[in-house]
Amino acid sequence: MRDAMLLAEISLYCTLQKEDCVKPTFTNDGFSSKFAIWKQQYGYLLDLPTGLMLKFSYCIANVILAKRTLDRVEADALNLASSLSPQTSRSSTVHLQDPSTKSLQGHVYELSFRVIQAFIAIPSSSSGDLPEFHSLCVAYSLLILGQYDEMPPAIAKNELYSALQEMKRRCNESNAYSVAVRLSVERAWDNFLRVDGVNSVEVVRQESQFHSHAAQSTSANKACHNSGAGGQVESLDLDFFFNGGYLDLLDVDNFLV
Repeated sequence: MRDAMLLAEISLYCTLQKEDCVKPTFTNDGFSSKFAIWKQQYGYLLDLPTGLMLKFSYCIANVILAKRTLDRVEADALNLASSLSPQTSRSSTVHLQDPSTKSLQGHVYELSFRVIQAFIAIPSSSSGDLPEFHSLCVAYSLLILGQYDEMPPAIAKNELYSALQEMKRRCNESNAYSVAVRLSVERAWDNFLRVDGVNSVEVVRQESQFHSHAAQSTSANKACHNSGAGGQVESLDLDFFFNGGYLDLLDVDNFLV
């Protein structure tokens, strides 16, 4: 079964590499239809008790593809705007907020939330020791959650609240999480409070405790952060990462041979 999980994950990222970033379509469960064939073959593994990591990777692959597509759509609109008259340029800028683009933004937000849900489903005793690639994906998904002022209807406010609280709890109780993840949690949480308008005494109290521990954890991890591995996490351009810069995956096609 372990070999099947490994093969499924390799095949998943091979599929991601081969897919383009045009004409996005999504299935009824909110995931990209680009992975439909992969899911037909390996989907049964996602529901197994041992399939938590594969499900996590499946969510990651979906958000990467959706974010690439969104970036391509927005970049094309901006390029078109820059080459046209001012009046047409304004029209193309408005296109960035047309219904199809907003819908795609909603999918990116929802899929980022799915990444966090899949991550916190992994026992906390293991989630802090994941490879740097997964840590970056969690950090980036949290940054996406901290970008938007509107939550898509598919995400329940209480579920997002609970997920962010769990992320904060894990960062509060362990020094295993990278500085990138810690800062991204703070940003996503601050945005949630700003958008939701939560002002309860309990939330403020928890927020104060979290920031206090975060400062201590940052100090405790400063040596690691300033050294090779920790510094690399902070210095990586995450947009470049999610647009293909770090997805060569050691030439996975040759790896499969």
